[in-house]
Amino acid sequence: MCFPFLPLQFIVDLGVTDSSWTFTDVYGLDSEMLEMVPRPVVAVLLLYPITEKNEAARIEEDKVLEEGGPQTVSPRVFFVKQTIGNACGTMGLIHAVCNNRDRITQEGFFREFFESSGDLTPDTRASKLEESEALSTVHNDLALEGQSAVCPLIHCFSFSLSISLPSLPSLWICLWLGS
Repeated sequence: MCFPFLPLQFIVDLGVTDSSWTFTDVYGLDSEMLEMVPRPVVAVLLLYPITEKNEAARIEEDKVLEEGGPQTVSPRVFFVKQTIGNACGTMGLIHAVCNNRDRITQEGFFREFFESSGDLTPDTRASKLEESEALSTVHNDLALEGQSAVCPLIHCFSFSLSISLPSLPSLWICLWLGS
């Protein structure tokens, strides 16, 4: 279970002070559970543990992508390769916020990070993140407040789907699966 105040505290500590950003847990994917989710939704975060099976599938997919040549990705999509261990939730939050950058109206980490790395490759963006003292401090401080102990043997993958609709107020849905 995600305590919605932790992701909110994370983005606030990194400069998002707009009070329209909120977080909630999604308890199931059936229609009754989804009806409980406040609307509108601008991003969904899914964290799940990496298994041997899905890691093998990812490696195969990488091979297919490499053989097909460079991918064409919309310049509106902001992606950072995850190179920091035990930071899948952090990476999901970065992707959710930076892919809704039109909603970031105040100065702070997210705006500065996007503006300074918008034209960089995902690998170069990752290097910039690794060097960020602000991100490291906030990540480490909030990791101590979480419900789970940090375990270096468990690796997660984060998937963030962002839907940017400028006419709607911001809402962020935090979907956490697993224990």
